[in-house]
Amino acid sequence: MFKFKEAWDLRRIDHLRREKSYREGRDIMWQEVSEATGISRPTLWRARRQPIVPSAHTLVALSEYFGVPVDSWPRVLIEDTEADEPDPEAIASESDV
Repeated sequence: MFKFKEAWDLRRIDHLRREKSYREGRDIMWQEVSEATGISRPTLWRARRQPIVPSAHTLVALSEYFGVPVDSWPRVLIEDTEADEPDPEAIASESDV
C-alpha cells in the first residue's frame, strides 16, 4: 500500500535566480543564495531537482529572497518512503488474532 505526504515544488528557484540576476545586472551564484538565506547548498541543490519537504524557515527565506509569496510555491504529493516500514501497532494487533 502506498502512502503519500505533501511536499513543496521549489524547482522554479533556478528561474527566479536567473530573473533576479537579470534585474540586478549581475550573476547571482548559488553560494550567495545560500549565504543570504541560511539554506545549505545541498538543500538548494535538492530543491532545484525534486519536490522536497522543507522547513518553514526554508520556505520563508526563499520567498523573501526572491520576493514571492510563500503560498506561491506549488504543493505536490510524493510517495512517503518511510511508510514502507511496518507499523508496530498493526503487527501487534495481527498477532492478537
